[in-house]
Amino acid sequence: MDVDDQGIDTGRSPSPLDLRRLAQFVAAADHGNLTKAARSLFMSQQAMSSAMRLLEKEVGAELFTRQGRSVVLTAAGHKLREGAPALLAATESLSAASRRAAQDRVPAFVVGHTPAVTSEEAFDLVASVREVMPELSITVRQLFPGEIERALIDRTIDVGLRRGVSTPTDLAAAVLGYDKLRLAVDASHPLVGRKDLTLADIAKFTLIVWAPPQHSFYTDGSAARSGDRLSHAA
Repeated sequence: MDVDDQGIDTGRSPSPLDLRRLAQFVAAADHGNLTKAARSLFMSQQAMSSAMRLLEKEVGAELFTRQGRSVVLTAAGHKLREGAPALLAATESLSAASRRAAQDRVPAFVVGHTPAVTSEEAFDLVASVREVMPELSITVRQLFPGEIERALIDRTIDVGLRRGVSTPTDLAAAVLGYDKLRLAVDASHPLVGRKDLTLADIAKFTLIVWAPPQHSFYTDGSAARSGDRLSHAA
């Protein structure tokens, strides 16, 4: 606990986090067992237990509760596990950038995109980067949505492109543009022949979208908030 000159807890840890212990904590949290985590890192269980006690002292809070041979994250532990990957990745990124600076070389800029974004779209989106930095080598890779987050954290890609969905808490996101929503209707449908539609035009109809809520921009965007009736495609 860190206190000021009046004896008031400032909420600050008395020392910065040890990054090696933080990485060991992630292993312990993911395995749910200190012995298995220690084995995966080629260290003794005693050393792992000692490291976790020291980390809890650094944080100033209990990170685990023991349940038999298993360990369960406390609220503080969940918060630390949530932010740990970004911090560890940033540290590795800084080290890698320093090594590249020493070697005087510019690595390829890697752009990952989901199958919902074509390679042509991805290259169009980074066209302005190519214009400003023509010497920069740009590589585009297709990844499945579940792979994008991990690739960003472990720095195997620099930017991830996807159709808008909710953003994980340990990543930052920005909107690069909007696409028109295209509707397919039966030939006898009242909307046949209409080229441009507003939300008011489709409010009385049921829309079938490709994903459940929290997995698609179309189910989480303004259409859903406007009160449209949405059905989810099986």
